Amino acid sequence: MPFRIPQFSSKRFNMRLMTLADKDFYIKLHQDPITCQFVGGVLPEEKALQEFNFSLRLNRKGSILTFMITNLIHSNTENTQTQCLIQQPLGLCALVWNKYRTSVEMGIYLSSEHFGQGIAQEVLAELLSFAFNDLDITNIMIRTEVNNTAMINTILALPYPLHKTDTEYCWQIDNPLHK
Repeated sequence: MPFRIPQFSSKRFNMRLMTLADKDFYIKLHQDPITCQFVGGVLPEEKALQEFNFSLRLNRKGSILTFMITNLIHSNTENTQTQCLIQQPLGLCALVWNKYRTSVEMGIYLSSEHFGQGIAQEVLAELLSFAFNDLDITNIMIRTEVNNTAMINTILALPYPLHKTDTEYCWQIDNPLHK
């Protein structure tokens, strides 16, 4: 049986695994000061390229799944999937297996031009559904910075019960199928 490439979609967006073709977008995303204000700051191009290559390697190993977020094209043709793959990304989301905890961490990174459009809310809800239903992950961690009120509100509005962890602005979400 061939390996199924993980991807999923919401009502408005398609999430597909990051590929080598996403290098320029990834670097640009990590050099936008507004985008990077809550995630460690702007990276020099060389450092962003190193992180991109590292993420691609971990994608292949399966210890990270980094998905590019694109607009979903509604089409009656057989090439809909191909059309989604060539669209310009809006950002990325990821599942990261933590070697020190029993959970997986999830996150999202949107280009600043797409802030305030409800993308994070929609994509994170679908990422949780994908993680719980397709990957059978037991629990997910999500965290943010204290000053990132938009992300705090997004997390608090997710359609799953949240459990505070021992770390401030960090929550655990349990798979409802594992009760």
